[in-house]
Amino acid sequence: MRELDDLVDGITVRIVDESSSAEAARELVAELEQIAVSAVSVAHRCRRCGASDHGELVVRLKHAHAKSEVQYAASVSRNDGLMVLAVGRDARIGVDIESITAVAAAPVAPVLLHPAEAAEAAEVERLESHKRTLRLAQLWTAKEAVLKLTGLGLAADPRELEVRFIDGQAFLESWPANIGLDRAPTLKLFELSSAVVGALAVLTL
Repeated sequence: MRELDDLVDGITVRIVDESSSAEAARELVAELEQIAVSAVSVAHRCRRCGASDHGELVVRLKHAHAKSEVQYAASVSRNDGLMVLAVGRDARIGVDIESITAVAAAPVAPVLLHPAEAAEAAEVERLESHKRTLRLAQLWTAKEAVLKLTGLGLAADPRELEVRFIDGQAFLESWPANIGLDRAPTLKLFELSSAVVGALAVLTL
């Protein structure tokens, strides 16, 4: 595993070998807690329907000396042969990575942009091709990371989220009332390579 340092305090983000997301989460939490992997369990929880066979990952463990169970939130994203895993306690988490080339090949703007992002879109259109595609990929990852954090994923409409960029960082400006956010999560952009970018969304509980 390779760690992405200094994104958000208290959240561990790793690039891991492509494998079972649940197993990778178990191994990482066991490492952080310095306990056996067998003491860690992982379950899915769907915030929309309550099902346990899909939805966000929840990692649970109980130390021998602890009176109560310890719970981690986890989020996983895969793209271009890479897998990124984020885990943390006392938080809701979403992570997403995307291939810049894939974004360039797809007409993402019509299904991505909030009406208030029209000015941003016009500004982006004036950029040279690579910078324009990079900005769209960053915008996509920021929005999908937020939607993963809510547990809704792309069942919600990315066009209803408004993201602003200031000095190279992304900020969630507005969102619909029905996605379960009472305040804006912290957003952090990152690059895994010249071809793959990502975003981490964290809401501390």
